[in-house]
Amino acid sequence: MYAATIKDDASTTVAVKKLSRSAIRTNMSTISGLACKEDAMAEIAIMRQLEEAGGHPNLLKLVDCFEEDDDNVYIVTELC
Repeated sequence: MYAATIKDDASTTVAVKKLSRSAIRTNMSTISGLACKEDAMAEIAIMRQLEEAGGHPNLLKLVDCFEEDDDNVYIVTELC
């Protein structure tokens, strides 16, 4: 996890979760048995669904997710 600021709004600090593509390709989740990439996509989908449903005060808000390069996937959330 990294702390960062939003490019268009330097006053907003966010948390960035960096997921290595090589780890996503090779590791398996011990909880669900799904490939880690599927777990990452499921995490993003759940966060989006929760946000659409009004969110929850005890959960981080999803700000963005992106694949900037061939090596990593990034999930950006509010910083608490």
